[in-house]
Amino acid sequence: MLTLSKDINRAGGILISDDEKNDLISIVNEMNDEIDRTSKKHSSASSDLTAFKTKRTHLGTAGAPKLDISKDQLVFLAKYKFTVPFMAETLQTSESTIRRRLRWNIVIHGGIDGYSRLVTFLHASNNNQSTTVSDLFIEANTQHGVPSRIRVDHGGENVDICTFMEGYRGTNRGSAIKGKSAHNQRIERLWADLWESVSNEYYDLFTYMEDIYMLDVTCARQLWAFQYVFYQE
Repeated sequence: MLTLSKDINRAGGILISDDEKNDLISIVNEMNDEIDRTSKKHSSASSDLTAFKTKRTHLGTAGAPKLDISKDQLVFLAKYKFTVPFMAETLQTSESTIRRRLRWNIVIHGGIDGYSRLVTFLHASNNNQSTTVSDLFIEANTQHGVPSRIRVDHGGENVDICTFMEGYRGTNRGSAIKGKSAHNQRIERLWADLWESVSNEYYDLFTYMEDIYMLDVTCARQLWAFQYVFYQE
């Protein structure tokens, strides 16, 4: 945080105006204060550098350790408009884990044309399976045509569409480019706009429902009823 503040101060009057500099410094200070407050709540967090890293608990059995991601961590990152890829990087875990820990089993899949910025598909699903993404992709192709190439992250949900593209367009030509989501500026901007205009409202509502004990996500019946009501919304 200190380094970021210094960089913003150096940019003031050169790359950004003094008013923009002051606004950014205010946001950084607010984030730093909130990190300090949250760190004090967690006795295991020795500093703001570790307060939002994912704690891993080894259960003494075969397999990967259990990930301990708290609700406070996700709420904090969502508040400051962190996308799922950036949440995953901050918490040092996978994007699929973050999506699962967003608690309500509602996953938003989207596609955007890199040239025209046309949103080819945008859909909320109750799973993150490759068949779901493939169905949405194929439906978008019937409306807009098959793209020359696609850019996706390394998530398992993209396996089927990558296989389709390489079979349809050919291999060794970049038909399916895989990389970090942060490098896909078009879709990342779409996620930011979606959060700003739509998703954050539902996030706040669902969190409030949990806070007042209207919704218990550990209860399968309540979660089914919740998805039945809000899934199509």
